[in-house]
Amino acid sequence: AKASRSKAKGVLIAQNSSVSLAQTEASASTETTADSTASGINMSKIPIAAIANAEEKPKSFTLTLGAERGSNLVAEDADGDKTSTSFMIMPALKLSENVSSFVRTYIENEENGPRNTTVSDTQINLTLSGSKLTEQIGTNYSLNGFAPTSESNRKETRFQGAGGVAVKFAGEFTFANISYSLSYRRNVHEFTISAEGKANIRDVVGQTISAEIPLSQKFSISSLGIYRNSWTYANSLRQGFSYDLDLNYEAAKNLSFNVGTSNEGSALKANGKDSNVQFYDDKSSVIRAGVTYVL
Repeated sequence: AKASRSKAKGVLIAQNSSVSLAQTEASASTETTADSTASGINMSKIPIAAIANAEEKPKSFTLTLGAERGSNLVAEDADGDKTSTSFMIMPALKLSENVSSFVRTYIENEENGPRNTTVSDTQINLTLSGSKLTEQIGTNYSLNGFAPTSESNRKETRFQGAGGVAVKFAGEFTFANISYSLSYRRNVHEFTISAEGKANIRDVVGQTISAEIPLSQKFSISSLGIYRNSWTYANSLRQGFSYDLDLNYEAAKNLSFNVGTSNEGSALKANGKDSNVQFYDDKSSVIRAGVTYVL
């Protein structure tokens, strides 16, 4: 899915990314993947491309549909093997020249293991376009709400909802579109401990850097990196990361395809000191292929 064009515009609004149906703007960004309860293939890229294309449309209402299939590199049917197909539904409304809103949810179908079909929590976003800092760099500000529509999340963590804010700085340059966003999210749970005995996450601060480099009129490469600081109800700090890299092809104005890889995990190794951030890992990385269409 094409990124901003995808990233410079999309991630900003989604803040997400990024969300991709992997890159959670991101989108899917930090907001959609900020909680340790988030599950499924990273689908941040599809939202990004979708929003970008939607912005080019003169109509005030758009409906973006996305599908993405992803699998890790673990041998089929071996322990840790995970393959699934995710679908994204995102209606968006342009309320005025500077104000826009969208609602976004995902449906994931597992293709191995218990083969569950799950629905994600639903993100509700309101974005205000800010002033331009320079001729090439602009800002926007967003409010995000998360409705507890994921049954598994409600049962496992007793998640009751979340709210957050984000600010984004986006630059459109000759060689690339680059953006940086800072977000805060506050989760609400019925209990501080999950059904599995793990500490629930209350506060999340995320930093997202995204970039898109055009290769030609139809092709581009996009990347999305997120670093999260999360705190439990007992104020215990957890640090995590996610990274997505995609090759995007814009087949038509409203239709785009992407192939890419994603990786995420704890930012620190078990000793709590050494960095565990890796762009690619032969056990945890996911290979993805997706399509996005804007109605």
